[in-house]
Amino acid sequence: MEEENRKRVPHTMAELFKNVTNCFPSFSEKYEPATKEDQLEALLPVSDPQTYQRYASAFSTIIEQNVTCVSVTGPYGAGKTSLINAFCDHNPKLRFIRISLATFEGDNEEAISSDRIEKSILQQLIYSASREQLEYSRFKKIRKPTWLLAKAFLLSVCAILTGVAIKYWNLLEQFASEADHWKHFVVLGIVGLFWLASFLYIVYKILKTSSGLSVKRLSLKNAEIETEDKSKESVFNKHLDEIIYFFQETPCDIVIIEDLDRFGKTEIFTKIREINQLINANPDVGPRTEKPIVFLFAIRDDLFKGKDRTKFFDLLIPVIPFVSAGNAYDVLYKKLVKAGLREGLQEKFLRQVTVYVTDNRHLVNIVNEYSLYRNTLSDSNLDPNKLFAIILYKVFFFERFRQTAHEQRRACKPC
Repeated sequence: MEEENRKRVPHTMAELFKNVTNCFPSFSEKYEPATKEDQLEALLPVSDPQTYQRYASAFSTIIEQNVTCVSVTGPYGAGKTSLINAFCDHNPKLRFIRISLATFEGDNEEAISSDRIEKSILQQLIYSASREQLEYSRFKKIRKPTWLLAKAFLLSVCAILTGVAIKYWNLLEQFASEADHWKHFVVLGIVGLFWLASFLYIVYKILKTSSGLSVKRLSLKNAEIETEDKSKESVFNKHLDEIIYFFQETPCDIVIIEDLDRFGKTEIFTKIREINQLINANPDVGPRTEKPIVFLFAIRDDLFKGKDRTKFFDLLIPVIPFVSAGNAYDVLYKKLVKAGLREGLQEKFLRQVTVYVTDNRHLVNIVNEYSLYRNTLSDSNLDPNKLFAIILYKVFFFERFRQTAHEQRRACKPC
């Protein structure tokens, strides 16, 4: 039985690949690898000035009007991040803070708790500022100690002077009472000022350290004092003072929040909008900026429905997808020509498959993988159309591709 299964697996794989590629006519011309130097295209968002010009007037509304909650909407892969990057490049005088909540949980993105999302936002906010800017924050950051030997020497001298003064206090009183020359008073003054400065420095460090501590329970023998338990509060409510303090000390004009729509939790947006209102209403934040701080969201179209979209946001900027079924072939054609990979691929085949590829990142990834496979297997007599079809199958049905390759390795394994 086991031998029969091993014999059937290679046939199954061959039939699978045959079904994927048999609808495309074979390519009989001999393939010669491109001589152009190959360079893969990064999957990062690209700031395209030409595309941004179509939306420049819409984005200028963010600067010219007193809007505080703005949304850039569009489907995945529409180019929202690329437009936001171009907006940042065209306004170098503005101060931006970016928060990205990309997740790779697959289909369980909506199962992620709100506290975890809020904690991630808070972490990115706090760590976007330096330790010096948030000197009194309760969230302490590790830093390399400076002037460690000098501080240790200062504290040691202070401790020695204090001990000597306590032990020989009577002699000090006698010396001070018998002092009759200005030099004596200078020595007493220098020693006293040195000790006072050291003592104040120690007190300052103690108070600075204690500012980041919170007392939950204080017990005095039989008496016990317990503070209010905030464990049931949300992360935003628990650390609201930290968020306000952050914007008091950190210059910021626009906060960009991306990928928050992946979790499908609209209540998070409500909390962030409330925080935005509190920040702009705070007197210690407002006078530092001529305009209110703007929260700019990049979300998909269907997150807010009906009247909720226009009620929640002050400004909506819809983004038309850069790649669609109508122009996917043209985009792919340009990428293949640029990479020197157009030769050998039939136009009819490419037009048929690009109807189903409407994400620019998928097109970039397909060209990258096809380039690597084609150059690596350049010595073999492969049909470029069939190789391209296998790359498509790998990109869109990776789990099936992996299982098929795994079954083939098992079938080829010697007994």
